[in-house]
Amino acid sequence: MKITILDDYQADLSLKESSFASVFHVSSWKRAVTEHVGGKALFFFCKEGDFSWLIPVYQKLPWSTQFRIGGIGYGGPIPLYKTTSPLEEKANIDRLIRILEQHLDQKCTSYATFPWEKWAELPIAKPDFLTFTQIIHLDPNPSYLFEKVLTGNVRTAIRQAERQGVKTRKLDQGELQMAHHLLSLTQTQVKASYITPFSFFQHLALSGEGAECWGAFLEDGRMAAMSVLLYAHESAFHFLHGWDRAFAPPGTNQILIWAMIQRSLQCNLRTFNLGESHSDSLRETKKRWGAKMYPILRGCFQ
Repeated sequence: MKITILDDYQADLSLKESSFASVFHVSSWKRAVTEHVGGKALFFFCKEGDFSWLIPVYQKLPWSTQFRIGGIGYGGPIPLYKTTSPLEEKANIDRLIRILEQHLDQKCTSYATFPWEKWAELPIAKPDFLTFTQIIHLDPNPSYLFEKVLTGNVRTAIRQAERQGVKTRKLDQGELQMAHHLLSLTQTQVKASYITPFSFFQHLALSGEGAECWGAFLEDGRMAAMSVLLYAHESAFHFLHGWDRAFAPPGTNQILIWAMIQRSLQCNLRTFNLGESHSDSLRETKKRWGAKMYPILRGCFQ
């Protein structure tokens, strides 16, 4: 097997060969994460015959004392060919990890794959495990999406927020401090394991590289909720959400997500990923958007 390190341009170009590519594989995401969260990352290209893979490898703290595959979100290894067998792809992942360990003279501490319904067919045993994200398949007709895909519960919430005068729009630079305050407040309230650094959040909001920060505003101009929309390779991701529970009227979060879905349609994206959930109630909430569960194969070797 031939192993090479790709520069950012080459890595982005190779992703055109994969139907699994997402924002978590592109070079702009790698740069944002390493420059504002820490560590270092490299794109490894592994080729054997007609088969090849792109592998985003993250090293140093806060990611790993050795190396891990994928950083925030999920990443690779990502096949750059049409794959149909989860058993074969799992065997390839195991082999690629061993090859990279020999190449880097380090141990792989964890990996996370792309979402794929076929991972559910695998016999799973430690150190491997499955987590699940929820994805909406976007009909290009927003009226059909609103009436036939979203449930009545979500539609009612959006209309309720509209009656309350809630407006949504992309944020400008002067509003980012307030948006980050809402995000930090929410992360503290839900006892998140981290608070998103402002520099990382600001970079995403201003980079213009597949990331936008959106807000929901009351009639008096107060920001009631915020969120970050990520997108690349025909897929969108709902990332980082904050709101003020004290005065955000019912439906505020729903109308904000709906605005980002409509923005995704404008960008000709095909899917909208609502992310993984850490509670049954949150999973049920996302199902009301017509989202389907997709497994992500992970391994933790620490």
